[in-house]
Amino acid sequence: MERVSNPKIRSKHIIIVCPGWTSNNEQKNAYWKELINTYPDCEIHALHYESQNILKIGREILCEATRPLVNLISDHRTAQLKNPFTKVVMKGVNFITDLTKIPSRVIDETWFTAYREAIYTGRHLANVIERSDCYKDKTISLVGFSLGTKVVASCLAELERNKCYDRLYDVLLMGGVPHLDDFKKTSLRIIANNLFNCYTQKDGILRYVLSCAEKKSRPVGLPDISSKANNIRNIDCSDFVDGHFCFLNSAKAICMRAGFNEDINYMFTKYFY
Repeated sequence: MERVSNPKIRSKHIIIVCPGWTSNNEQKNAYWKELINTYPDCEIHALHYESQNILKIGREILCEATRPLVNLISDHRTAQLKNPFTKVVMKGVNFITDLTKIPSRVIDETWFTAYREAIYTGRHLANVIERSDCYKDKTISLVGFSLGTKVVASCLAELERNKCYDRLYDVLLMGGVPHLDDFKKTSLRIIANNLFNCYTQKDGILRYVLSCAEKKSRPVGLPDISSKANNIRNIDCSDFVDGHFCFLNSAKAICMRAGFNEDINYMFTKYFY
């Protein structure tokens, strides 16, 4: 956990933010700049977890690409000794076919690795929130973006399993990847105020790219969440959020529309300034 807000600020209410996929090497204070500027008087902690990074994925794609190339050269040399021209052509065709599949194969592997890590991290975060002295006697709001929303969903499930009802105030999901079914049976009684599901119909990453990795994907970042919980607020941001990665830069507008942390922010303004 890293404090990304003004280090001089100490408050009884803390926002914990969970970043998305490939955010490993990102500077978290820059990553969450818009949200930090939205709540300058609030203490904000950014979560670090093994969410992968784009350079590592690029290296793995390159390594995968060299293997069939080496095999092609070796097969070509063997074929030259026997001189079967058609075999050389077929090997070339197979090589090109394998090459086109490499990026999606590597991304699939790194995605599911990060997805599992997000689930484990969420469970651990729940125990930290419940038991750590750092958050003792404090209320917390959670913010998740992209894969970070799976961390949040896993944390909520663990807190609900532990019957921890007195720690969370608001929860904000932006471009959420959890399945719609994840929220169907939950009561969300562990959240004192609301869970805001902010989505856009223009999210090509969730609509097309995620569906390549998960064929039956039904992420919460595209439609309304339907649940028996009465504190879910679905916020359609399609009129000003034009894509998956626009959520971070639109954090202020999203928070204002949703009313995220509204009461807490009001208390800061009224009683301390």
